Amino acid sequence: MNNLCEIDPPQIEARDDPRWEYLEEDLLALKHEPLGATVNAGWYPSMDPDGSFKAELLIGDDWQSPLSTLETRSLSELVAWIEARLQDTRAIEADVARRRKLESKGHSRQ
Repeated sequence: MNNLCEIDPPQIEARDDPRWEYLEEDLLALKHEPLGATVNAGWYPSMDPDGSFKAELLIGDDWQSPLSTLETRSLSELVAWIEARLQDTRAIEADVARRRKLESKGHSRQ
C-alpha cells in the first residue's frame, strides 16, 4: 500500500502525533535504468521523532560507496537535494563511466 502525503517534521509538535507513523525507512526509491543510478530516501530511525531524513544517490547496487548523501530534518532541503540529483545526469554519467573503467581494470588483473 502506498500513502502519499507531505509531512514536515519540524512542524509536528507532539511526540505522540500519529503523523510520525508515516515517516519510515523506505519512503522513496527512484531508479534511472539507463545510468544504473538510484536515489533512495527514508526516515531513520523509522517513526522516531528524533530521527532524520537520509538520502543517497547510488550507482548500481553499491550501497557502500554512494555518490552523494544527505541527512536532514527539513522536507524542503530533502526535496531540493533530490531534484538537484535528478537534474545533474552529466555528473552521474561521468561517475558511472569512471567506476566502470576502474572495475574493468580491476577485473583485468584477475
